[in-house]
Amino acid sequence: MNSAMTPEEEFNTKFKSIVMWLMIATLVVIALVIMFSLLTEPTYPFPEGQQQKSTVIGGCDESLWQHTYHSQRLQVKERCAAVTGIIVDASHRKHKDGCRHEADGDGHCFLKLDAGQEKYINEMNVKNESGNLVFEPECRYQVKQEDAKASCYKWKQQLKLAPVGAHVRVIGAWVLDTAHGHEEIHPVSSIEVLK
Repeated sequence: MNSAMTPEEEFNTKFKSIVMWLMIATLVVIALVIMFSLLTEPTYPFPEGQQQKSTVIGGCDESLWQHTYHSQRLQVKERCAAVTGIIVDASHRKHKDGCRHEADGDGHCFLKLDAGQEKYINEMNVKNESGNLVFEPECRYQVKQEDAKASCYKWKQQLKLAPVGAHVRVIGAWVLDTAHGHEEIHPVSSIEVLK
């Protein structure tokens, strides 16, 4: 009995071996891509079609964008901005924290800006928000708006709100709310009480 392979059998064996090694290499590459994507920090892009306007770093939590309800309605003016002013009651004494409790679970809070920061408000802030800059802590309250529930699912922003009348620094994204026309800090990364 001769166990020598014919040229055709030899070719088929080599071809099968090459195909097997290519499949193994492909699976290894796929596994590496999946591992890399799981090990790297997620990023949350700017709302569609927008470019970064500021390179201010230190103090803004990009992960908050995943909890921003309909982020495409927010036109980013500065990705990370810091503003100072006095907390003003936006709820007309309805809520102890001074914020309106919106149906999407966010707070609608007012900051009377310190002098020299007028660029952060527009005519709609003057007309509809009593001249104040709006800032919106996310997912703070019960979400009553059905299409906003996914943004806050099993998450509540653990941000300590300062009392009405406190002088504070608010840090977050400075945006134009295109649905309402006013400017705001949203999402809010931090609130610091100043002395």
